Amino acid sequence: MVLRYAFTELNRHRVSLGVLGYNDRAIHSYEKAGFTHEGTSRKSISREGQRWDVHFMGVLRSEWERSQ
Repeated sequence: MVLRYAFTELNRHRVSLGVLGYNDRAIHSYEKAGFTHEGTSRKSISREGQRWDVHFMGVLRSEWERSQ
């Protein structure tokens, strides 16, 4: 629903996001929605004494339209 709004109402060409590496459920959900892994900022977040990666993901309008 958010992607439909971004691409049809806001006329966006792409939507991108960052997700913490330990959040496997979110990563899987974003992949299921059509997002592609575009890069990683390694060990860039410190949380509770551990360092975590941040994964950057994105989806283009053309990719989203093909999946509809």
